[in-house]
Amino acid sequence: MDKGKLVIFDMDGVLVDVTSSYREVVRKTVNLYLKEILGISIKKENWLTLSEIDLIKRSGGLNNDWDLTYTILNTILTSYFDSDNRAYIKAFLEIGREAGKDADKDINTNNLVHLIENYRGKFKRGRIEKAIDNINLSKIFNPKNFKENVSPFLIYKGDVTTGNLVKRIFQEIYLGKSLFYDIYKEEAIYCKGDGLIEKEYLIPDIGVIKKLSDLALLSIATGRPKIEALYALQRFKIKDFFYPVVTEDDIEAAEMKTSQSLRKPNPFIINECISRLNFKERRNAYYVGDMPDDMEAAVMAKVQPIGFIYRNNRGNGSEVDIKNHISILKDRGAEVVVFNFDDLIKVVS
Repeated sequence: MDKGKLVIFDMDGVLVDVTSSYREVVRKTVNLYLKEILGISIKKENWLTLSEIDLIKRSGGLNNDWDLTYTILNTILTSYFDSDNRAYIKAFLEIGREAGKDADKDINTNNLVHLIENYRGKFKRGRIEKAIDNINLSKIFNPKNFKENVSPFLIYKGDVTTGNLVKRIFQEIYLGKSLFYDIYKEEAIYCKGDGLIEKEYLIPDIGVIKKLSDLALLSIATGRPKIEALYALQRFKIKDFFYPVVTEDDIEAAEMKTSQSLRKPNPFIINECISRLNFKERRNAYYVGDMPDDMEAAVMAKVQPIGFIYRNNRGNGSEVDIKNHISILKDRGAEVVVFNFDDLIKVVS
């Protein structure tokens, strides 16, 4: 059969239900960073709700969950922590420089963690500890703040093994002790059990994916790192249905050459899928995503934007939230919004 159509998928929230993985990892990372790095006592673990996290993510520009986590932490620290600890800013910044001495890499993470453990008792934490259980994050959140005002107590530079403690905690929680070691060749510091990656679910039935693959070429353009994207595809036994799979690794490699951000809403990963397939008829290509940045990227790539909202049985938004989500997706360019793969097949057929 001559497949004259191409369907490119985002992964998270479209192919894979990440309600119990990525969203929960963001929440746990924020809590663990505040407790383990800054010594802040948190009484109510669920003070940061999944609904708030989704609302902030849908504001745009935060398609990558590492960026989402940095931004949430930065909002909290600049609002409730930095002003009380001005006397310690210079000394705290020295920790990063000290940790990097005589190290082969930019910063030795284990050295950094050890230095912080010896230092964090000096912090003034009273105001943030009183406020933390009642923070309404959506009210104090400003998406522009992260670019204009970054907290000196947010350690997010470098990578997992070179000093980025937010990303380190995130990856340990997400991957779990065993998979973290397999990927990074270092023992986990903060998470000693199974990763929340194991709590992900495949959204469509394999039979439905097969039916869709009979109608069109299928590809993936995701912000996941390659190893995590392939892990999910292999675990759910659907890897052979998709080519190419363009990931965060491809974005980072291209950014090294261009010195500019190529993350969504930049259309780079969609264009990369089309380029690798040498697919000519963009009017017959679709991009399926659940976030406003997905729709903007599709519009800029000149393919048909399809909004997807997965309504699972574990609670992923009220009727009002879903109506708002539909409105946002359409405002950013979605030509249609679907709720399941049967409806998606009808659109593509």
